[in-house]
Amino acid sequence: MKTGDLKDLFEAVREGAGLDYISDLHNKMNFRLVKSSIENVDADSYPVEQWLMMYDYIFKDGLAGESAGEIKARLMKLMR
Repeated sequence: MKTGDLKDLFEAVREGAGLDYISDLHNKMNFRLVKSSIENVDADSYPVEQWLMMYDYIFKDGLAGESAGEIKARLMKLMR
């Protein structure tokens, strides 16, 4: 499946977490659900730009120059 055939990363994580709104992704009360959803996402299925936007949206801390897999790993570590 090509990346263009997939849902946006935000929608995929939101749906996987069972949340109603994308804005629920950065609510710390939902981190367990969001983390579980992210664990099930193949990092290489989405461009690094979407992972960067996801990280920045959740943590308000911009990253640069990292691979999708590295960003996913950082997300997982911070969402304890």
